[in-house]
Amino acid sequence: MTTATLDQAAEQLREQVIAWRCYLHEHPELSFHEEKTAQFVYDTLNSFGNLEVTRPTKTSVMARLIGAQPGKVLAMRADMDALPITEANTFAFVSKNQGVMHACGHDGHTSMLLAAAKILSRMKDQIKGEVRFLFQHAEELFPGGAEEMVAAGVMDGVDLVIGAHLWASMEFGKIGIVAGFLTNGRNQTE
Repeated sequence: MTTATLDQAAEQLREQVIAWRCYLHEHPELSFHEEKTAQFVYDTLNSFGNLEVTRPTKTSVMARLIGAQPGKVLAMRADMDALPITEANTFAFVSKNQGVMHACGHDGHTSMLLAAAKILSRMKDQIKGEVRFLFQHAEELFPGGAEEMVAAGVMDGVDLVIGAHLWASMEFGKIGIVAGFLTNGRNQTE
């Protein structure tokens, strides 16, 4: 698939991604309580085909896309939990869960990773290796859900990880990649 074709596939999903994000924004759940969110992600992933979808923990989801040819294992990760904040917005998709809000963009992260899974699931025959889509629970509450997911084996054999994250200063339509850490205030590659 060419870059232009990928761009077209992403554009065709634009309204669906917006709808996913709005739904998730309306139904936020706190860390370790993402039961409905995880079920929504699980059901959505299963609708794409070509994915092996599992629940490594009670409130996390993993989908594996095993390509037609051998190769490396790439993990793509998004967080799903919300914060204990009362939303004061008046959007049509404002939080319906009193005192809980997606104030950190995790609804967007989850929606973006769902879109990547949908597009890539259609490309199974072109994939070398495996792509794992990791929907992490409890990112906001220490020690967080990542520890549980790693203990459940989601990172076994993984060669590279990409974390989905919204970045307001990034130009629309662009993707930024940095080796090492980015959002902890320093770049570990320096």
